[in-house]
Amino acid sequence: MTTIEVTCCNDGCNNRFRVPEYARSNSTIKNNPDKQECRICKNKKLLRQSTFFERDHKSKANTNKYITRTKSGKKRLKSPRERFYSSTAWKWFSRYILLYYSIDGTVVQCSTCDTFKSVNDRECHTGHWIKVFDGNSSNYATAFEFTNLGPQCSKCNNYMGGRERLMANWLKEQHGQEELDRLQMLSKHPFKLDDFTLQQIADEYRTKVNQLLEERGWKNPWKK
Repeated sequence: MTTIEVTCCNDGCNNRFRVPEYARSNSTIKNNPDKQECRICKNKKLLRQSTFFERDHKSKANTNKYITRTKSGKKRLKSPRERFYSSTAWKWFSRYILLYYSIDGTVVQCSTCDTFKSVNDRECHTGHWIKVFDGNSSNYATAFEFTNLGPQCSKCNNYMGGRERLMANWLKEQHGQEELDRLQMLSKHPFKLDDFTLQQIADEYRTKVNQLLEERGWKNPWKK
């Protein structure tokens, strides 16, 4: 494939890079087909346009939360899935779920295969019945609904698709069919997660985790 060298079209960015020759005729820069938008500028634009989190672009520390590095060391934007599961809100919410269903504050039983895992084990997960991410679609309306989640081992959660039917049966025993019907109705409503909402959830469930540990007289299994 024949490639040509072009210059980034954005002001202040003079990156030169190669593109396929056919891209020259598809340039969005009128009267200047030798200029294209480089990958770095495209990523920055995606970061600004992202509606998953509302954030202050003037804060370098805040922006860096949405950037990760590949194995080769190159920077890239985190996917919505990565941003969700690496958030502080998810950290405290999932810990609360595991502790709530735990036997003694150290061990919990998988809701779909009955195996026991240590709550601080990497193979001990918190699984959704109604998924947050399903293919190319996302559903945040039930992402932090307590009755939509249960403890799961990594095998059931990651490699067996969450075992939706078994999870539904388990949640029905815990909360009743009416609650499952409510969750299904709720999942049809659009819901947006922003930084403010996530911080509220993180603060709420950090407090709930500490209260639960105190009420049951357990030590924090994640504290070294």
